[in-house]
Amino acid sequence: MPRRWPPHCCVPAFVEGALGQLGYAAPSQEALARVLRVTVGPSDPNPFSLPISADASEWGVRPEVAADAIEQVVSAANQSLAFRHIPFSTIALESYRAVLAAALRGGACVGTGIDPLRLKLGNVPDRRHLVRVRALSGSTVSFIDDSADAPTPIEESWGLLEFAVLDVADGFWLIGSVTALTLDYCLPFSRNS
Repeated sequence: MPRRWPPHCCVPAFVEGALGQLGYAAPSQEALARVLRVTVGPSDPNPFSLPISADASEWGVRPEVAADAIEQVVSAANQSLAFRHIPFSTIALESYRAVLAAALRGGACVGTGIDPLRLKLGNVPDRRHLVRVRALSGSTVSFIDDSADAPTPIEESWGLLEFAVLDVADGFWLIGSVTALTLDYCLPFSRNS
């Protein structure tokens, strides 16, 4: 049984969940947290001996590290996999829902960066959090918080999820084949490596 994720580990938890959803083995939780260079607070549980900072703005995974590190992890699992981050601000005509639907239809695993307070996710210590979308049906979206103690699907209205993403100026985090990551309403995709 997997160990409980320490605080601020939503990004490696998403990568682990995404690889599992796609049928690939992920590195250990400790290895994922280290490769993604997670930083925790001085009073946080720290079973992986991760770097510590008193500056809350440094907790979690730094965005400039995330893309390259995630790309390395997913391509190591399978060379046909790639990673793509699509901020909502880059999606034409505010077609966020259409992009999500197309990514899910194409077989990509989709995460989304959200404000956990907007979605009333209890026990999340961060202002920005990453959850994995499981399904989009009508006006309802189902997602899972892979870093939760007992991850279970949560259903919410698409509108509320959209506002939770806009609150933190984030977007979609996708793992899948290159063709699944090439989407209408988005800039052209090219692999990082």
